[in-house]
Amino acid sequence: MGFSLAQIGEFSLITANVGFANGILSREIYQEFLAITVLSMVLTPFFMGFGYRSVALSERLPLPKILLYNRYGNFQEEEPEKGLENHLIIIGFGINGRNVSIAAKKVSIPYIIIEINPETVRHEKLKGEPIIYGDADQKTVLEHAGIRTAKSVVIAISDPASSRRIIESARRLNPTVHIIVRTHFLNDIDNFYSVGADEVISDEFESSIELFSRVLSRYMVPRNEIETMGQELRADHYRMLRSPELRRISICELALDFSDVEIRSIRVEKYSEAAGKTLENLNLRKKYGVSVLAISRDHRLMYDLRAETELNPDDIILVISPPQQLEEIRSLFEPGA
Repeated sequence: MGFSLAQIGEFSLITANVGFANGILSREIYQEFLAITVLSMVLTPFFMGFGYRSVALSERLPLPKILLYNRYGNFQEEEPEKGLENHLIIIGFGINGRNVSIAAKKVSIPYIIIEINPETVRHEKLKGEPIIYGDADQKTVLEHAGIRTAKSVVIAISDPASSRRIIESARRLNPTVHIIVRTHFLNDIDNFYSVGADEVISDEFESSIELFSRVLSRYMVPRNEIETMGQELRADHYRMLRSPELRRISICELALDFSDVEIRSIRVEKYSEAAGKTLENLNLRKKYGVSVLAISRDHRLMYDLRAETELNPDDIILVISPPQQLEEIRSLFEPGA
């Protein structure tokens, strides 16, 4: 952080301009000041990059702990959290981190949260959440969270640079821990895998998978094939979705032929023409091209349908048919239609 503050800021420019206008600074000194200001702004990104490396180097030096970790408070002097084993470490307590903690709590998975916002930590501690304050890309913070005995780490922050450093640090401290990291940026996917992440979840691609899963479901593609496609995409690091030339996936082409039909449930209304008649009497398949798949009666499904199966009032029948045919048979199931 100190390296990022090394540049000369806008307020200094305003102050120098006032000094020059009032004759406090000579023209030569003012020009030199402007040149140094521009140079410091140009060098700031390089300073920040060097800053991260210098922090990592300083951790390896035999310096007093108070010099290394004073900004994190006093918990570094304590022993790591006791009783933590095969637990989950959640880094970042935004929406994603919060939802992961809810799921972990629901199935009784032990977890601990690392959050850099002190107000969030203070508020969640009062609610009983197992949360600690600190920057997770620091070795001591991860050790305090029990990284060496953890089973999984979920990195739910939105800063790619910090996420990369956390992955590297967690992998050094525990080579067997399973690291899952989320990202919004496509370029980070391969980058995170290269430094040790086990799974990288892309916000955009997960949304895409959910969207096309619903579309394919609407077109009657079998659910197991949709799930298989999603698993293949994740296993391949979304490579197919990132490629400009999409390779064909082996989905049953015949399933797409169902795009012109609908499956719909219809209630048999009292006093309708269909009430009390058998499937043979109605002859829906021959007259309208409509097939009855099942009947729900008193909240129990009937699949073994025969020609003599009778339709009772309040039965719900599940039919498959072209959309236009469904409109034609509507009058059979509604009284006075």
